[in-house]
Formats: sequence, C-alpha cells, structure tokens
Amino acid sequence: MILLYLLLIIVLILIIIDFTLGFRLNLLAGLDEKDMFISIKCMYPFLYMLINVEDDIPYLYVYLFKIRIYRSKLKKSRKLKTKKLLKSADTSDFNIKSTYGFKDPSTTGFLYGVFGIITGYVDVANIEISPDFMSDTDYIHMDASTNLKIGHTIINYFKNK
Repeated sequence: MILLYLLLIIVLILIIIDFTLGFRLNLLAGLDEKDMFISIKCMYPFLYMLINVEDDIPYLYVYLFKIRIYRSKLKKSRKLKTKKLLKSADTSDFNIKSTYGFKDPSTTGFLYGVFGIITGYVDVANIEISPDFMSDTDYIHMDASTNLKIGHTIINYFKNK
C-alpha cells in the first residue's frame, strides 16, 4: 500500500512539473547515404526513444534508464493527425543546429539560400546552419531542442477537435 501511495505521489509531481515547467525535448535526426535515424529524448536519461531505419524498415526503440524496454516495427497509422498535434504543441525556447553537405557544391549552396529565406519566417530562438561545400558524401544532420509542456499540448489538442 505504501508503494502505491509513493507511485501516486511521483505521478502527481511529474504532472505538476509538466504543467508548470515542461520538459526539455531533444530531437536528433540524421540522413547519410544509407542510414537514417531520429532520436527523441524526454526527461533523459529516464526516457529515450529512437527511430532507426534498418533494411528500409523503420523500428521504434524505447529506453528506460538506458535499458531497452521496447522494440517494434513502425506501421503506418492514419488515426493520429500529426499536423493538428503540431499546431497544439505548447513549446518555447526552440533551437536548431544543422549541418549538411552534398557531393555537388551547387546543391549545398542552393539549400543554404533556401534555408536562409526560411529562417526569416520561422519563430525560433536560435538557428545555426553549417553547410559543408567540400563533402565527399551526401548527408544531413539536425539537432533541435525545445521546452514542451505535454499537459498543455494534450488539452489544446482536445480543445481544437
């Protein structure tokens, strides 16, 4: 019974922290010539999720205290409305760091110009874009972080239904 009360207190503390402070959410994505991955850290090292593409099949890995607790193939689902969820997200202090390079320097330069135009229209606290004009391979690496209030996001999602 004491364990149940302790668990209830921990859950209540996490809910209060979520509604007042939010959690730091880090997104690390990369695309090399053959590999693609997306890493999401929320309350790291408590919870860590990784989406990795192996043999053209995306897999979801979930880690709890750096121990893998779940692995599954990702299937296409039409139930979750991603655009609506992104509009409902309550985020602040959004930062992006990106490095990329292509074998053809003109492609790298073209994308650098496009990203320069886009950054003028995006409300982001800090954007760092680093093109690599001397790359031997095609790659894109992005590191994004934000504060996310999950409770407010869920409430906004259901309000906008």
